[in-house]
Amino acid sequence: MKALSFARPMVGAQAVGVAQGAYESALNYAKERKQFKKPIANFQTIQFMLADRAMGIEASRLLVHKSAFLLESGIHSAKHASFAKCFAADTAMRELRMRCRFMAATGSFENIR
Repeated sequence: MKALSFARPMVGAQAVGVAQGAYESALNYAKERKQFKKPIANFQTIQFMLADRAMGIEASRLLVHKSAFLLESGIHSAKHASFAKCFAADTAMRELRMRCRFMAATGSFENIR
């Protein structure tokens, strides 16, 4: 179990990086794409989606940091390591799905050209 206590936070940290990259990409796209002569980032629904995703990423990051802190303190907590990995991986998948939804039209048009 000690090996998993070390490996899981690292996987969680990778997932946080993936989620952050997907979020930033979706955010930049929302600022660039215009609908009704306004960037879609100005619409409340999009703002709520982006805020919800940012909270998930921050929560994932904090879980990974807590797990790493416990490891550095000499406390091998499989529970905290598992929380960090599971939550961060789920957050990364949600981020990637959101990014795909935001950019679906762009991707389909690029494939046609």
